[in-house]
Amino acid sequence: MATCLSCGREAGAGSELCADCYSKASTQSANPGYQSAPPNQPIYQPAPSYQPTPAPQHMQANINESYARNYRYLSGAKPSYISVIICWIIGPILLLVGIMLANTRPSMPASYYWNFSNVQQTNNPLSTVSVICIILGVGLIIVGALLLNAIIKKTKRETVYGYELDNFCDAKTANIMSEAMEKLGLDEEDVTESEPIVVQGYNLLKAGLWYRWWDPWDGMSRSSEYQVSLFFFSKEQVHSFVRTFSLIGNEQFDSTDEYFYRDIVSVSTSQEQAGGGIADCFTLTTSGGTSIRASFKKSDADNINRSISAMRNLLKSKKQAMT
Repeated sequence: MATCLSCGREAGAGSELCADCYSKASTQSANPGYQSAPPNQPIYQPAPSYQPTPAPQHMQANINESYARNYRYLSGAKPSYISVIICWIIGPILLLVGIMLANTRPSMPASYYWNFSNVQQTNNPLSTVSVICIILGVGLIIVGALLLNAIIKKTKRETVYGYELDNFCDAKTANIMSEAMEKLGLDEEDVTESEPIVVQGYNLLKAGLWYRWWDPWDGMSRSSEYQVSLFFFSKEQVHSFVRTFSLIGNEQFDSTDEYFYRDIVSVSTSQEQAGGGIADCFTLTTSGGTSIRASFKKSDADNINRSISAMRNLLKSKKQAMT
């Protein structure tokens, strides 16, 4: 079939003129490799818009770096100034020795020996030693100053503050409410007797952890383990979910339990001596002798006390309804 040389449309069979633009049609394309457009379609298809390859999603901070950062905070690692001390002890000694050797010949002042050409012309071997000692002494003093500056900058760069650990824990527990309800097999309409209680904080009651009992910036105590306890209240039971995770390693443990209202003996808070400080504790005790104990942040004390008062009132009303 013939093709118009001007517009590229196909002419009718046996026709030498294009029906649209009345130009001469030919069986050969004016542009080799040109593919004519289908009927009733634009001749020139717009080029597809450029779609750049989507950039990879922003990578989260390397978890190992977070663990290392948390460890630096808890261990209270201090920078080492041994190299600076060594330089600043040996340097002045060499400088003093060099000056003393340079003054062994009163007729030649110490400034004479700063000119190395004079030293080479001097037959006194002590003059060469004095110059070497002076150069080494001054060099070590300068090196010590440079090392001290580098250590100070590195210390400032690697200093970890308590709020960074708090942010780490907040990120780890951001979705814990929905995760707890899923683990317990609960829906929101199942737990409408009272608002859920959340008790969370650094575990200050367990031995074998890394502790920092007092932060000079905020006065808080922190440890290498964080614990979150959640309590949900249905018509007949209290459902508990406890998550414990490490701040310096990839350990995490979840546990769930259920208690009938009649089996709960007491719910209380207390302050206990733990290690190098005082821990604010929450305790739920049952008639079977089991209990849940958790330490919580001092800043959450008012909220915890209000929640416990509401829980006590709920327990009292539930037990009265059973009698």
